[in-house]
Amino acid sequence: MSPNFAPLDLLKRLVTIADKLVADRSLQISDNTLRSLRAEVDAARHHANPDWDIVDYQATCLAECITALAHARTDRDAIKEERAKMYINTLAHFLHTDVLAHERRARQ
Repeated sequence: MSPNFAPLDLLKRLVTIADKLVADRSLQISDNTLRSLRAEVDAARHHANPDWDIVDYQATCLAECITALAHARTDRDAIKEERAKMYINTLAHFLHTDVLAHERRARQ
């Protein structure tokens, strides 16, 4: 079964969600949305098409860190929240760089 989304679009959406959650503490994300996001990343990672290789382990880690941030906020655990934000910022930066590189290669 082929996912109904493009790998680059998935990564852009993942990075956007991460950036917005870190920037605005009042934003919340539902458990259902978190499950869907993680499932989409998992489906993309197991896709046989080599074009999907851009969705890699870092994307899985970012989805898990977004989940950790949401849970830390629900639990009002400031230490876990700050740690999740640190990981999110790092992973989002790497994925954003990967997206830009992929777009550059596609234009050539």
